[in-house]
Amino acid sequence: MRQSVGLYQRGFSVLELILAVTLILALAAVVVPGPVPAPRVTEDQLAQQETGAIAEALTQFRQDTGCEPVGRPGRAHYTWLRGPGQDPEFASHPGGVAGEVGWFLIADKMEIGERWGGPYLDDLNSDPWGRRYVVVLARRGTGDSRKSAERTWVLSAGPNGVIETSPRDPHPRGDDVGSIVF
Repeated sequence: MRQSVGLYQRGFSVLELILAVTLILALAAVVVPGPVPAPRVTEDQLAQQETGAIAEALTQFRQDTGCEPVGRPGRAHYTWLRGPGQDPEFASHPGGVAGEVGWFLIADKMEIGERWGGPYLDDLNSDPWGRRYVVVLARRGTGDSRKSAERTWVLSAGPNGVIETSPRDPHPRGDDVGSIVF
């Protein structure tokens, strides 16, 4: 008696294996997505993050020292501070004397002494467009209600390179990117 070869055959044929593996790989490709790309940080987002970090550092400086970053007593007060990079243009220049923001936040160049709790920033770079971050200091304590409404802004001039925001503006103007110092 002859027995049928198909009844006692064990395992899969090569064709069945290829089909099974192909089906498993197709399901895996649908169910498990590939690597998720990291979200792209735009220049505006980077400038917003950096102006926020500078604003927080200035706030901490003020809390630690009890002083505004305006310079040494008895000398000309700074009306604005600048970081490294190319100078931006100003739609309305803050006038007065400019100081370096790093003198207050990275090294105690103003010789404040033991009240200085810095460094408040590890490093200070130019904005994503290669220009300086600018801190436009509000004039405080003058008794003039118009001036008391001014804010201290940390600003990037944005892609057009022109600082358009003034201390009285509640939001950055034009394409400026900025944070208010609290």
